[in-house]
Amino acid sequence: MKKASTALFVILLFVFSCTKESVIPDSDSGDNFLKGAKLVTKTLKIHESSGTMAVVANAECTESGFQILLDGTGHATHLGAFKVQNTYCLDANFNPIHPIRGILTAANGDHIFTMVIGYSIDEDLGLIYHYAILEGDGRFEGATGHIDMWGLIDEVNMIFDLQGLGEITY
Repeated sequence: MKKASTALFVILLFVFSCTKESVIPDSDSGDNFLKGAKLVTKTLKIHESSGTMAVVANAECTESGFQILLDGTGHATHLGAFKVQNTYCLDANFNPIHPIRGILTAANGDHIFTMVIGYSIDEDLGLIYHYAILEGDGRFEGATGHIDMWGLIDEVNMIFDLQGLGEITY
């Protein structure tokens, strides 16, 4: 009787374990099996971001034909070492035309796409640019959030040296 009940237990265990469906990601479908994961909001600290600014020709800037290109590097939480590019068109008087769009490229090639949504002046920090995080790709796909950036923007020598703080949800 003991052998029969042990055999029955093993058979039932086998039957019930086989009825449970397994979810295996389909690598051919292109679906990201982590998309169902819960999004998390994290502090994003830009420890440093510095580089150069240049006026470059751009046919998409219809008023003047020129844009400003900020091109640099930096280091931040969740990005590690990164590259940054911000661009915006200039009007006929060489004043900025919004939006100012940015791309942060992490060391592994993943991107965060940003746009300046405003600015403010702080007594201690000076001019603060407020960025919205619009999207991302790679591990930052679907990212949202904000970043406040402050520091040196030297339009005479065409350099910038900034730091920032914000939040990112991805």
